[in-house]
Amino acid sequence: YENPIPSISYVYLIEQWIGVISIITYSIISLRLLFNHQVLLKQYYAKLDKHSFDWLKIPILIYASFFILWNIITEIDRFVFDRSLREYYFLPTFVVLSILCTWIAFKGYLRKQESSLALKVLVDTSEKVKKPIKKDTQFIEKLEQLMQNEKPYLSTDINLTKLSELLQMKPKIVSLKINQNCSKNFYDLINSYRVAEFKERLKSSDKDKLSLLGLAYECGFNSKSTFNHVFKKTTQLTPSQYLKGIENTSEKKQ
Repeated sequence: YENPIPSISYVYLIEQWIGVISIITYSIISLRLLFNHQVLLKQYYAKLDKHSFDWLKIPILIYASFFILWNIITEIDRFVFDRSLREYYFLPTFVVLSILCTWIAFKGYLRKQESSLALKVLVDTSEKVKKPIKKDTQFIEKLEQLMQNEKPYLSTDINLTKLSELLQMKPKIVSLKINQNCSKNFYDLINSYRVAEFKERLKSSDKDKLSLLGLAYECGFNSKSTFNHVFKKTTQLTPSQYLKGIENTSEKKQ
């Protein structure tokens, strides 16, 4: 801040802004990796809450914005307050940042590592599914028969490995054939069967014994938010709206 500015200060300022740019760049890359990982999980799991890394998105955004805000605050302090506020924000800010670093490290340590098979599935199938391939009717019939007879989708813990064991096929092949023949990933396929099962149970005479959420749990869903999101995505209606429509239709028939 001397006038004229010493040569070493230019080096420091250049280093500082290169650091800010690199942090923003790595933050963007990290968010992109998390997004791709979320897509990957849907190829392998029907239940994403225990496997998702969404909890990392907020800390990454905080990191990216921290260094931008830091430079803005220091410049405001320098020009407006003549650096008189430095002692009030310097140490507290870095204490908060260190707590955030510790939290991420601890949280990451406690989380279960994701199956490496999921990565292999995506690498092996991502390019192949783009090519138009003739429908495998034998696989479709085998899958449909399994879903109707054994209803593996009713299990909240169903994943690609377990479904592959029931089909007596390799997970990589099952993932590829689901994408090619069903025009869906594993996550959407399983949840489509769960939604269909939920609709059928709404038509039963003993449906009033359970709440809508209770019925959803029996159909394989394990959280209210997931159920509501998947159901509305599939039917364009909320579960309560769908039920009301059924009741109105029944009244008209009577």
